[in-house]
Amino acid sequence: MFDSLFILEASSGKVIIQKQYRSNMPDTKPALDYFLNEVSKRGAQNASATSSRPNVVPILTIPDYYIIYIARSDLYFVTIVVHEVEPLLIVQFLHQMVDMFEDYFGPLSEQVVKDNFSTIYELLEEMLDNGQPYITEPCILKDMIPPPTILSQVMNAVALGTNFGTRTPSFVLSQVPWRTAGLKYTNNEVFFDLTETLNVILDQTGNVISGSINGQLHCTSKLSGMPDLTLTFGNSRMFEDLMTSFHPCVRFFRFEKDRVLSFIPPDGTFKLMEYTLNNPTVQILPLHIRPQIFYSKSGGRISVTIQPRTTGGRPIENVVLSFTLPKEVSSTKVDASDGMIQFDQITNHLRWSIPKISADAPSPQLTGSFHMEKPAGAGAADAGANSSGSGSGSKKKGKASASSSASARIFHMNPLVTMSVDFKISMFTVSGARIDSLHVHGEPYKPYKGVKLSTRAGNFDVRV
Repeated sequence: MFDSLFILEASSGKVIIQKQYRSNMPDTKPALDYFLNEVSKRGAQNASATSSRPNVVPILTIPDYYIIYIARSDLYFVTIVVHEVEPLLIVQFLHQMVDMFEDYFGPLSEQVVKDNFSTIYELLEEMLDNGQPYITEPCILKDMIPPPTILSQVMNAVALGTNFGTRTPSFVLSQVPWRTAGLKYTNNEVFFDLTETLNVILDQTGNVISGSINGQLHCTSKLSGMPDLTLTFGNSRMFEDLMTSFHPCVRFFRFEKDRVLSFIPPDGTFKLMEYTLNNPTVQILPLHIRPQIFYSKSGGRISVTIQPRTTGGRPIENVVLSFTLPKEVSSTKVDASDGMIQFDQITNHLRWSIPKISADAPSPQLTGSFHMEKPAGAGAADAGANSSGSGSGSKKKGKASASSSASARIFHMNPLVTMSVDFKISMFTVSGARIDSLHVHGEPYKPYKGVKLSTRAGNFDVRV
């Protein structure tokens, strides 16, 4: 599957780590040069006002090569393959690989990759066998390659290798490949974190043009022995028509039959389940955006209202509404009933931040006006019309007025403005998914159980 793998620094394009899985692999430098050139070119064309990251498709094709990449933590993780492969498998593995690195080393950066150079190479050796995904379970990898400690970093600094403290993998003694045998904890506890991301595109009236809800159920297990868990949902019927994916520990046949999750959990934190709900209705959206932009001959007015809807009484936190006004806007005067407004006069980008919107509080409102410059040619046309004499100059005056009118019509065509909204709601899911109960079998203890719910905005856009 993988012919070569690279980790690049995003700003400079410098190669930090390179791994080849084919001895007869052609020279990949032209492919890397093409990738960096496309990133630079398309980034300059498509970079948005709110992000400096280039908007480049994750799959590029050139003669003799396929380039597949992801961008995370100001780094590019790039794979170059010669033969046609399933691109989503590679993208999924790259994300899983980055998640593993973050689990080992914390937030990634160029310096973190350099400081853990040898450990990353060891992980790549175990995660990929001759370019094919092999071992991806965190508990197995941590058993084979212990996460870096202060002592191991000192050993690496004096070039004594990374074998200090390694041990024979104990997962070979376990009945399940994703869990180590003989685990013991003083306090047995298990936590579930259900997070839903709302991605929608709305029109000016609030109707849903397209959208989806992506839910992820993460589990943190600190349980002794070999427990067998059964997790039930309060409204399990909602999963009948959803696209779902599971961790390998989940017994899929049991979910298909009873809509419950039956599994022996890995140790530590892992993603237990993921689901997608397409085309959500406007009735379940947690807030309603009412935007209005009016254009006149020399400017216009703005009015935006954010109204909480179905949030189960929970406040909407960290609300940020941002949009970019047309480039012809020369000045603005805006005010908000709540929150803080920031306006960049160079890019005409407006950002409205509200720390919290309570369900029973008045709806926050932003109002203001803006002044627009006249389009090129309009001023000259007006001047020509005013300077025309009487009598023989009447035809010229008529032509100048027509030219000015045509220019004004072009100028007053309402440009499309897209408003992006970001927010977070704690202990609430927009789809209504909730965890009902958890039962532990095979072990005598009763663990401490915790559940956290949250909803956040992904790509939440309103077209005005």
